[in-house]
Amino acid sequence: MQKETVTFDKLPEAVGYLTEQVIELKKMVAELQPQPSNKHVLVDIEDACRIIRKAKPTIYTLVRKGLLPAYKKGKKLYFY
Repeated sequence: MQKETVTFDKLPEAVGYLTEQVIELKKMVAELQPQPSNKHVLVDIEDACRIIRKAKPTIYTLVRKGLLPAYKKGKKLYFY
């Protein structure tokens, strides 16, 4: 790490250096993040109705009985 006093005259140079460092850090973070897979897609109840061709009350019943796995966030149901 450089310990150098930044004066007003060197400010544009320091900002340029910091900008380059931020760009490098962004590249590193992007490489470390896992690539999203299209294997599992989160859908809401309307999409679930269309996919399995059932009415909303039927889906709610299947979820309540434990026959259809679902995730609840607040008052909404989501499915994979």
